[in-house]
This record gives sequence, structure tokens and C-alpha cells, in this order.
Amino acid sequence: MDFSTAPDDAPNFRLVVIDEAFSRTDESNSTRAMQLFSRLGFQLLIVGPFDAKAKLAVPFVQTIHLASNPVGDSSRLVALTRGQVEATKFEEEESHRQEDVSSAASRPAVSGS
Repeated sequence: MDFSTAPDDAPNFRLVVIDEAFSRTDESNSTRAMQLFSRLGFQLLIVGPFDAKAKLAVPFVQTIHLASNPVGDSSRLVALTRGQVEATKFEEEESHRQEDVSSAASRPAVSGS
């Protein structure tokens, strides 16, 4: 049942606000929820810490706005595209791989004698 009085081709606004997104769900359920929101055409505002769980939303959004207040008296807002976030993720993963290779190379060889 549709309660709208607008014509079928009229633009619509389907805003969903999620606070502390994914904090109490596992990765597969969070991903399924994001897929459902996408299929239904919802416009999402996801509020919460930008941690590993929140990063599950990255493939489903176009822009990420990060708010920070590092010293406690001056909030900053930074807008990032999905591409920028994904590029940063790739750079972090590459950096971790290089650190792993470096630490493995610097370990002394152990022989069993």
C-alpha cells in the first residue's frame, strides 16, 4: 500500500538514519542490511566511529564525512569520496605488507641443531 499523493515519477526522499551502525551485528548481517537499503533506494546517514565495522558501508555510499575533534576544542569535518577511502585502505594494506616483509627479513635465522 502506497500512502504517497505524489505522482509516480516525482522525486522522493527516503532518508534512513542509523546511529552506531553495525555495532551489534556481525559482518554478514550488516552487509545484507546495506544491500537491502540499496535495493529499496534509501538515502543513508550512518553515524558512528569509523572503525572496521563502519567500513562495511564504504562500498554502498558515495561520500563519507568524517568529523574529528583531536584536541577537544575544535571540531573538523572532512568529506571523502568512496574512491579516496578505498585508496587509503589499499595504501594501509600495502604498508602493513611491507612492514611484515621487513620484520621477517630482520629476524635471525633459526636452525635446528
